[in-house]
Amino acid sequence: MKKAKSARTIQQKVLSGVGMLFACSFLAFVIFFLQSYRQEVDIELGHMKSYNRQLSMDIDRVVDTTSSFRYLHFSDDKIRNLLCSDDSDIDPEGQKKTEKDLEKSLTLLADMGKDVLRAVIVTNDGRIYKSVEEIENGYIKRMNVLLTQEKGWEKKKAGYFSPIHKATINMVEHYVVSMVSPIWNVAQDEPIAVIYLDLDFDKLRNQWYESAKMNQSFSFMILSEKQMLFDSEENQKKENYQRLIKESKDIIESGEKDKIVKVHGRVCVISVEQNKDTGWYFLQYMPVAKLAGRILSNMSVLVLILVGVIFITITGSYVLAKNVSSPVRELSQFMGKVADVSEEGKEIALFSKRETKATEEIAQMIDSYNAMAKRINDNIIKDYILKLNQKQTELKMLQFQINPHFLYNALNTISSIAQLQEVDYIPEIASGLSDMFRYNIDGREIVTLREELTQTENYMGIQKIRFPERFFVEILVEEELMECRVLKFILQPIVENSYKYGFAEKKKKNILRIHSYRDESNIIIVIEDNGAGIDENKVKKINEALAGERGFETAAGIGIRNVNARIKNYYGEDCGVRLESEPGNFTRVYLKIRELPFGEKGEI
Repeated sequence: MKKAKSARTIQQKVLSGVGMLFACSFLAFVIFFLQSYRQEVDIELGHMKSYNRQLSMDIDRVVDTTSSFRYLHFSDDKIRNLLCSDDSDIDPEGQKKTEKDLEKSLTLLADMGKDVLRAVIVTNDGRIYKSVEEIENGYIKRMNVLLTQEKGWEKKKAGYFSPIHKATINMVEHYVVSMVSPIWNVAQDEPIAVIYLDLDFDKLRNQWYESAKMNQSFSFMILSEKQMLFDSEENQKKENYQRLIKESKDIIESGEKDKIVKVHGRVCVISVEQNKDTGWYFLQYMPVAKLAGRILSNMSVLVLILVGVIFITITGSYVLAKNVSSPVRELSQFMGKVADVSEEGKEIALFSKRETKATEEIAQMIDSYNAMAKRINDNIIKDYILKLNQKQTELKMLQFQINPHFLYNALNTISSIAQLQEVDYIPEIASGLSDMFRYNIDGREIVTLREELTQTENYMGIQKIRFPERFFVEILVEEELMECRVLKFILQPIVENSYKYGFAEKKKKNILRIHSYRDESNIIIVIEDNGAGIDENKVKKINEALAGERGFETAAGIGIRNVNARIKNYYGEDCGVRLESEPGNFTRVYLKIRELPFGEKGEI
């Protein structure tokens, strides 16, 4: 028995199903992880944006403290006049006093704010006023270089900021960022002086360090156009600040919410904000790996549950598949061996439940197989008995075929003597018997309907001689059906039943009618008589017996039973004999046979 190439075992199917379940679970986990990642990124970006705003606000606060320096001339008319006038317009005594007041105010503001370490005002005519006693050589020149690098003053802008540099103030070295800002007079469009403010960058940096310690979620950088001002991870490899400046500008110009950028060799999510006064960029960054690790850490319980469920599912499915597939495989192999048995008449073996551990469903399959095997064995036994009976019948028929030529010659001799002695009907009877005898034992199984009707007429001719003027026969068969091939000797037993039982009660006119017609691929032959008829209940029992081949001995006669059995055996179970009858009026016998194409089964 050949097996299908693509067939898979139950265990393979179950395990493939588990594999699909695992794949779907993994896909769901990935989708959930990506959604969580997006949500976590949005949350962190919100935190980064808030933190950037806080840093920017801190810088704005520092810049706001410088406004008291930049707008000092509005608080005192003498100072404003001092800054607006040149030497020729100033009273020497009053000028000295105002100059001292101005420098004293600068010193006082610097001490109060603590963000400004030094303040220096330079008027348009070159006069210098400062909050400290001395300033280093070249200070004004260095600041003017910064001023010349800018495009010009903007009223809305607080000022320009220098890169980080060292400065010695009051004999103490500091890291400072210098702010250069114009001092405007309301009545003029040009500045009346320039103020130089040295901001304490050490203080700013320490604030940023403290802020970085408190914030462990993400890191940040502060960049200007000219240098990296601060990096909370300064112990890492130095970054190319120009590349980060470019990335920051791109984010701000495009309005992107976030961007993936490499920082310190790690792929990071960054958020950028620019301070309008200083032009500094506040860049918050967080490694993607750290973000993913945090998500996985938050999902650890879910991951453990998912892994546990998948493991239990795989283990349970494997055990279940093994327990189910093992008895099914044994049953399949057993049935395969049965299917390979080619010995005719051999009974099919039954499958024992004791040979395997089966579930209730498998046990039902085994019971169904055993029930089917029992039915097949019953049919094998019936077929064997039928063939045995057929052999015995053939043997008896052979016993009766004793010297057929002698019987033919004897009948011909009787016919010849009767003709010489002028004895009526003897020749006709002898000739009919001779034809019938020769027809029955000529060895053919299939004949034409014409031949079958001819032999039936021979039988009816003999009956007419026995009972003259008592029977009338009508044969109404179309010529096109005469050459149809039919099983031999199926009409005479039915006709004999009509003579024997149907016409038992004498009538003035006993009519026997034979006709035939096509029904799709079948041929229906009807033998009808107007005899005594059969009781309705008995007709029902006979038809049930003929349909189910049960109860023949009590329900149907031997002739009808043999004809029905031969038709079913030869043409198939859908063919056979069926009766209709009405007591006192008629009996119809329907023979349903299949029209045989020329050359099928027996040849004529």
